[in-house]
Amino acid sequence: MSRGKAVVYVRVSSKEQVDGASLDVQEKACIAYAENELNCDVVVKPFREEGESAKTANRTELTKMLAYIQMHKGEIDYAVFYDMSRASRDSDSYYGVVKAILRKNGVKIRSVKETGIDESPMGRFMELISVGMAQFENDIRKVKVHEAMAERARQGYWTTQPPLGYKIKVVMGDGSIVDSEGRKNRVKFPKILVPDTTIEPGEAMSISEKLTMIFRRFAEGDMKESEAYDMALTMGIKGKGGNLITFGRFDDILRSPVYAGYIESEKLLGPGEIVKAKFDGLIDKETFDRIQAILNGDKRDLKPKKKELYPLDGTLVCECGRLIHGDAPTDGSSRNVPRYYCRKGKTIAHNYQSAKADEIHDTFNDFLQTICPTEGTMRLFKEILKRTAIKKLGSVNTALEVNRKAETELDEQKIKILQLLVKGDISKEEKDRLILESDKERIKLRAERIELEQQQTLSEGTIEYVCNFMTQPAKLWKDADLESKQALQKLMFPNGLHIDLKTKKCRTEDLSPLFSIITNKKAPEGSNSDAMVISAGVEPALSG
Repeated sequence: MSRGKAVVYVRVSSKEQVDGASLDVQEKACIAYAENELNCDVVVKPFREEGESAKTANRTELTKMLAYIQMHKGEIDYAVFYDMSRASRDSDSYYGVVKAILRKNGVKIRSVKETGIDESPMGRFMELISVGMAQFENDIRKVKVHEAMAERARQGYWTTQPPLGYKIKVVMGDGSIVDSEGRKNRVKFPKILVPDTTIEPGEAMSISEKLTMIFRRFAEGDMKESEAYDMALTMGIKGKGGNLITFGRFDDILRSPVYAGYIESEKLLGPGEIVKAKFDGLIDKETFDRIQAILNGDKRDLKPKKKELYPLDGTLVCECGRLIHGDAPTDGSSRNVPRYYCRKGKTIAHNYQSAKADEIHDTFNDFLQTICPTEGTMRLFKEILKRTAIKKLGSVNTALEVNRKAETELDEQKIKILQLLVKGDISKEEKDRLILESDKERIKLRAERIELEQQQTLSEGTIEYVCNFMTQPAKLWKDADLESKQALQKLMFPNGLHIDLKTKKCRTEDLSPLFSIITNKKAPEGSNSDAMVISAGVEPALSG
């Protein structure tokens, strides 16, 4: 029997791998799997991706692998990954790009870790679960990071890139303030802002001094904003890219509370909330308030964001096949009335269909209450979650043990350095240098330990969140923010949900195979007993 042909793709993220799955480990495992399990030869050097995220398919080595497969169409039998999270952590890019190209060129997908993936119905289901779990875990991590950033912001610390005129300082665990050196420091420790006092060659003042001068001059109230902008151009104030600052960017600077020592972030703190920062601004609050009073005399027409009113925009599909969108037309009393609409249809009678947004949301919520995971899905999910948790907890615990051992070795090393000093084998300057290097290494180890401990918590939180989601999709959708709602909708209705705007009925056949419609006969494990009856506005499930 002739041997097949395979290509291998391996990837690590920019941070150190805590599960031991380095590029070399992955490559060795993938090659062995291809040769021994698939009876294939790896026909080209493995494609090694280092330091690139799996959130999209736009990755250097992945692109090369897909291009190679297209150039050798019909010659490659398998594409082998260490696990499906290496292929993608985004289901859209995976199925829309990676899977589509491989399938088009007759290449089958195999995973070393998820050995059940093949072309059978259960194999395709396992593939769907594995890619979905990778994306879900990535989404949960994003939520955790966002929550941590929001908490830091509420405490008065800075959480993003420094604004013009500032640079970042890091507040270490012992309270000392140091320059931002290395990615770990910027991520793991609280940050504050300090004025950027760097004076460029040929300049007489630093960027922070220039901005302070403009703020104070404009606050005197006898010049227009355009004149203040001309002053900024004359002083040579430049943006991040090195070009002269634009008027829009200059206007944002004049209106930003950070220059008065306050933090304002609608994304992290909520609309209208401002927190006193743990650092000083370039100007005092009184000067900043005078500037705002001057600017508000020339009001700008800013349209409010209304995306929150239409969370189902882009998910709902009209019976005519077109996407349904949200809008807020005015009624006879000139009030805005949020509605979902389909403006074009296949028939004249269907030129314009619409329904009130509140009614559609109630219909959708009622529909969700009739949805639950199938018994097979719940069993499979619980088994996957159990194995994933055990595997990750074990790898994290191992990494923590290595980390603590390294800290102990540093303690022993410091004692040896002091003993050498007492014996006279090294000078005091050498001792100080060695102790400083040891302390820097300890800071790195401490940051790594914090990250590992957070991953322990993340694994527990992920399992709890997944289980809650699987059994109570209606409750979670109702309580979630806009981004989370849309993520849940995409998981349940990957191809959209058809709805009749007149009768306000949803089509059950649009439902993901991970879920089923609850019937009176038998409730799946983990479902609520009070949700056993199909609600009004929901069509019964079709046979098959």
